[in-house]
Amino acid sequence: MICRICGQKTNTIIDLGSVPLANRLKKSAAEPEDRYPLNMEFCNNCGNLQLGYCVNTNVLYDDYLYITPDSPTLDSHYDRLIHFMQRQGYLPANGFLFEFGSNVGRFLQRAKPHVGRILGLDPARTIAERASASGVPTICAYFGADTAPAIAAAHGRADVVV
Repeated sequence: MICRICGQKTNTIIDLGSVPLANRLKKSAAEPEDRYPLNMEFCNNCGNLQLGYCVNTNVLYDDYLYITPDSPTLDSHYDRLIHFMQRQGYLPANGFLFEFGSNVGRFLQRAKPHVGRILGLDPARTIAERASASGVPTICAYFGADTAPAIAAAHGRADVVV
């Protein structure tokens, strides 16, 4: 395998064989289950750790089920993070906070009273719809070289990207 960072050869350090996707639940026990290689590769040149195989994004996110839990521990973490960013001057009270991979928007919902604007981005359609319905504006798309300029053009440059 080749390192995605520096292009040098990598070494397999963990190989768990072929496994089903964690969030792809079968509708019946008889339904066939797709399996994908799960191994971790290490680059001795730059120290990068990477998956040996990346599942196609459409397969991974089209029927994505994981939802960030509603948790007092997470809420406390979010509050500490928001206040840290504000104390350090990264996130002004009228600032724009953007989160990619925002899931149902729990972090952004927590930050909403402390900033001027929030925006989430998540590739899972049902997850993005749920976030938007809960009052967290969310774009359903993948974050990348093509989407970043379009988001900046439509919404302005964010003060903080999470």
